[in-house]
Amino acid sequence: MNRIHPTAIVEGARLGDGVEIGPYAVVEAGAEIGDGTVVGPHAVVRKWAKIGRECRIGAGALIGGDPQSFRFDPATETFVRIGDGVFIGEYCVIHRATEEGQATEIGDRAFIMGQSHIGHDCRIASHVTMTTFAGLAGHVVVDEGAVIGAFAGVHQFCRIGRLAMVAAQSKIGQDIVPFVVAQGWPAKPVGVNMVGMKRAGIPESERLLIRRAFKLLFRSGLDTSSALKEIEALGDSTELKRMVDFVRSGRRGIAK
Repeated sequence: MNRIHPTAIVEGARLGDGVEIGPYAVVEAGAEIGDGTVVGPHAVVRKWAKIGRECRIGAGALIGGDPQSFRFDPATETFVRIGDGVFIGEYCVIHRATEEGQATEIGDRAFIMGQSHIGHDCRIASHVTMTTFAGLAGHVVVDEGAVIGAFAGVHQFCRIGRLAMVAAQSKIGQDIVPFVVAQGWPAKPVGVNMVGMKRAGIPESERLLIRRAFKLLFRSGLDTSSALKEIEALGDSTELKRMVDFVRSGRRGIAK
C-alpha cells in the first residue's frame, strides 16, 4: 500500500507498491517511481524522471529539472533515469539531458548527499558517493565506486575513474585516473586508493601493480605515452588495462 500525504500532488504519476510521498511533494504526471521508494517533503519529481526501487529522495530535492543550457528547448523530450537503492539527499538538483531521447543516468546504490548538483547528460555509475555540496557540470562521467568530496567541482565533459577519490573543495578540470586519490585547486594526483580497492575485492597482487603504475604515470618524469608503455609491460592485469584504456580514451587529458 502506498502512503501519500494529503498535501502531496501525484495525479497521473506511475507509482509502484509501498511508495511513500511526503507533505507538499510534487510528482508530475508521467513520472515513474519504483516499489518502496520514499519521496521527502517538498521534493519535486518532474515528468521526465524514472526512479527505481527502494530509493530515498530527500526534502526539497529536484529530479528531472530542465538543463541549464542556453540552447535547450524545454519541449525536447529527455529524461533522468535513477537505478535501485539510490540515496538522494535534501535539496539535491538533478537535471535531465539535452538531446532528444537521451537521459542523465544514476546507477544502483549511488549515494548523493544533500545539496549536491548533477548537471545535464551526466552518467553516474553504481556505488558512487557524492558528498554534500559536490557539483558536476554537464556531460560528466563518474565510474563505479568513485567518491567525490564536499564542495568539489567537476568541469563539463570530465571523467572520474573507477574507485577514484576526489578530496573536498577540489577543482577538477581534467580526467581523474581510476584508483587515484586527487586533491587541490586544480586537483592533482596525490596517491592511490588502496583501501577502496581492498574493499572492492581487488586482489593484493593487482593493488600493488596499480601502485607501481601510479608511480610510472605520475612520479617517474616520463611523458604519458611512455609511461603507458611501461605500465603495459608490468604484466597482464585487468585493472591495469582499465587504467591504460581510460587514459588513452580521454578527450581532456588527465590531471597530473
